Amino acid sequence: MSTTTSNAGEHGARIEAQLGRVALSFLTAIPGGGTIEEQSHDMLSFLKKLSRTDVYRDRNSVTLHMIETGMLAGVCRGLFASDSGFSQRIAGENRFHLDANGLLNFISVSLLMRDLVYTKGPMIYDAYRYDERSYDARARVFLDETYALCEKLMPSISDVYFSIVFKSVIRFTPDDASVPALSRLLLVLDHFSKMLPLSAADAPHTLSSPRSAAYILATNACFFGLDPSVTAELAACAEAL
Repeated sequence: MSTTTSNAGEHGARIEAQLGRVALSFLTAIPGGGTIEEQSHDMLSFLKKLSRTDVYRDRNSVTLHMIETGMLAGVCRGLFASDSGFSQRIAGENRFHLDANGLLNFISVSLLMRDLVYTKGPMIYDAYRYDERSYDARARVFLDETYALCEKLMPSISDVYFSIVFKSVIRFTPDDASVPALSRLLLVLDHFSKMLPLSAADAPHTLSSPRSAAYILATNACFFGLDPSVTAELAACAEAL
């Protein structure tokens, strides 16, 4: 894992620049939200507040790196062009009728938001040594608390959006249809980003290539609580990077 290399102001500026590069119009396609101006303001203000937290900046720096370098776009282009069962599931659940660019923007922004879990969520455990029953209980508490927090601090943004983003903390279990495909994808992409180096100094603690990271996730999906159909698709897409 990388170390924090920027202060709160610098990191907040990177987030603001990233939000300025994507079209946030996808938010207006989700029912229950305010105007695009209201939602953009609430989201940016919240993420800048998170940027004051060292833990958030540390985790979020690698998320931003994956987005800024185009790696996320490359993975998603391959995913959306695929005719796999998982890709068809995303298309079937696309009730907001987002095109490929809209879905990419949704995923990019949602990954920035999702790093909140490293400050207060059930992801806070040591080296993946955790009790599944305890984790599941903490996940339920986290969801309740986070929905309340987001409703308070980002009132213009629909709770439907937050449900998709934060249900990604729920571990994969077969036949569980309560977690959307996009949530499953966000969880896999989060793990993927955290396994990649920001710089040569990070290399001893990360994996050397996207292919290596995707392969590790695909062969250890059960251990990480990931949907194996998503990790298999990621591995296939990473081969083309």
